[in-house]
Amino acid sequence: MTGIELLSFVTSNIKFVLHRFPGAVRTHINKSGLLSVLALSFVLLFCFTSYAEAGMVYGTVSEKGKKKTGSAFKIKRGETEVNVMTDGNGSYSVFLPQTGIYTVVFPDSGTGATIISQPEPIRQDIDLK
Repeated sequence: MTGIELLSFVTSNIKFVLHRFPGAVRTHINKSGLLSVLALSFVLLFCFTSYAEAGMVYGTVSEKGKKKTGSAFKIKRGETEVNVMTDGNGSYSVFLPQTGIYTVVFPDSGTGATIISQPEPIRQDIDLK
């Protein structure tokens, strides 16, 4: 069941309860306000669930022991492709949309590597040989 289907299901059930038992809700929030608060709560819950699947990966890129500064590379997994660039220290950080195994491709040298994204931030240094 998708988040929208779940939200629709919950909203329709709340409407049924409010219609069937009008005296059951005795608050200062009117019925439409209560529905809005509940709908927003479920949307936020859905967003946080999706966010929990994402992960940040950071580290350094080096080649033969030397840091690669200003080096551009791509991180790929299925249809997802993220462009990344190292800073002046050879460091990178990227927020990946889903956890899993990603392929790192360096177009300038044709070399590659593999990194793993997890829900919590993880350091993964890339050493190109």
